[in-house]
Amino acid sequence: MAIHDFENAIEGLAEALRVAIAELRSGRESSPSLKLELKAAIHCLETFAEHGIPSRFAAICLPELETRSAASEYRVLEDHETENRESWTEVGVDGVLVRPIPDSLVIEPR
Repeated sequence: MAIHDFENAIEGLAEALRVAIAELRSGRESSPSLKLELKAAIHCLETFAEHGIPSRFAAICLPELETRSAASEYRVLEDHETENRESWTEVGVDGVLVRPIPDSLVIEPR
């Protein structure tokens, strides 16, 4: 997915942001929180486009760990189509093992 897939939405939000900023500068009533929310929405859409996250997706938020120990952590494993855990390998990206923390989002395309 490329940035153009969200282009219209980003442009619409950017225009709404320009209006909100102009209203704030002129002293007219406008919520400063609206400006922050619009900036956050634009950033989210740009990030989705940059990383190829589709407009339709499911997100799972990882819960707190059940084991309350500093050594306990989440790990992403590939099972290589076997139930033999000794054959499973830990997934890495660019040489770094993927170890999400609680509250991390797992995003799946729909």
